[in-house]
Amino acid sequence: MPISITMPALSPTMTDGTLSRWLKKEGDSVASGDVIAEIETDKATMEVEAVDEGVIGKILVEEGTENVPVNDVIAILLEEGEDKSALEGFSAKSPAAPAAPAAAPAGDKKEDAASKPATTPATAAPSSNEGARVFASPLAKRIAAQSNIDLSQISGTGPHGRVVKSDVEAAQKGGGAKAPAATKSSSAPTSSGPDAKQLADMLGMEYTELPNNNIKKVTARRLSEAKQTIPHFYLSIDCVLDNLLDARKQMNDDANGAFKLSVNDFIIKANAMALHAYPAANVSWTDAAVLQYKHADISIA
Repeated sequence: MPISITMPALSPTMTDGTLSRWLKKEGDSVASGDVIAEIETDKATMEVEAVDEGVIGKILVEEGTENVPVNDVIAILLEEGEDKSALEGFSAKSPAAPAAPAAAPAGDKKEDAASKPATTPATAAPSSNEGARVFASPLAKRIAAQSNIDLSQISGTGPHGRVVKSDVEAAQKGGGAKAPAATKSSSAPTSSGPDAKQLADMLGMEYTELPNNNIKKVTARRLSEAKQTIPHFYLSIDCVLDNLLDARKQMNDDANGAFKLSVNDFIIKANAMALHAYPAANVSWTDAAVLQYKHADISIA
């Protein structure tokens, strides 16, 4: 039977990732341990190794696809002796073999294996029978054990009702199995006005778009959270502006009334020079890309 290759959880905090590149294509043979793809997480870009042997029968998620949830099926592997005809009638999201995990351990009782197929994927994990086997990822089991959480009381959102890390975290917060999705949507700030790109286009500002990867997005989110939740302390210094004031007086005298420079004018000039000297600071943030401006535009309020 074809084997589903799923998006792996490559870090404890990973809930989704970007499938950066496929290193194997459909029809390629794969051995256990072969690197088949590169996945970009919220921490780094990592290689993914095959667990099983076979032939890549179908790639379901194209390279470059962002925000692929952990445990989503990304490809289908054909076992030895199978061809593409084996894919007919095979559903990657709900394979016709939900009882396979129950049949794998040699020590399972026959009555357990017989009862498992009758359980629908949506209700497989939260079984009310005490002592019933709960299917969960190793990471979910470890987190549950550390937090003294009963996995049988958690509704799994993974394949075939499998309990995954995000389900356990939701239980820790008391929000139920659907909490991760709510947390994810609530973390995205909402704005009633135009974003930086819309505003720049409205004002005719020239810029270069620098696409964001997952690491940049997570960094921006963490910095926003830190700004909102962690106390900040601001320092000030006294500046000796004798030379600036002398230069200002000299320039105003030389202007013969044509113009009059203020201290603010010098501060604006200094900021503009700094932005030109360090373009990485002359930017605005959007979810898709950082806008790096070609001109320094400074407003004073």
